[in-house]
Amino acid sequence: MPSRESRQRILQVMDDVRELGGEAYSIQSIQGRRHPVRRDTETLLAALMMAAMPQTIFELGTGYGLSTLCLALGSEQARIHTVEFDPDIATTAAHYFQEAEIRERITQWICPAEQAVELIPSQIPPPDVVFFDHAMVRYETDLAALLTRCGSKSLLILADNVEDHQEEIPGFLTWMADNAVAWTIHPTQCGLLIARVAG
Repeated sequence: MPSRESRQRILQVMDDVRELGGEAYSIQSIQGRRHPVRRDTETLLAALMMAAMPQTIFELGTGYGLSTLCLALGSEQARIHTVEFDPDIATTAAHYFQEAEIRERITQWICPAEQAVELIPSQIPPPDVVFFDHAMVRYETDLAALLTRCGSKSLLILADNVEDHQEEIPGFLTWMADNAVAWTIHPTQCGLLIARVAG
């Protein structure tokens, strides 16, 4: 867990990100909606990282970095590989990571999610935790590719917006019901899926 000083710094930057965007940046429509994680999900993400103690986290959908900051808040030792397709937004996120003094723990990949998945395991180590928060139409396909790239490794899968947009991911949810070792949807404002899966 980060020191109190480090924690306060990250929390302050999270406030800055919310001020910049919050609901305002969720109305952007380039390659789908941009929904920042809600406050109840922020707390849960940090708590899950404290419990899981991952070494490597793979995040699909950086946005302005709010969820990345949450993941870092709960896991001081983890290397976070985060993927964002928009270079301008990735640059803004990098500024926030620097401001929060966690830049050295973050590796940013500026490319479509499917290209980043292909970098496992050659350039990105098979992760312990994967957080899905990108275009929902990609959830099922990217999960299948991840499982192939990670072999038999057990993964903690987290996926945001699975209740408020469940009509967009029927195949993803069906796969979880049929194949996950264990899974649940935590009743956050948007619904956070928490699952343990293995290739």
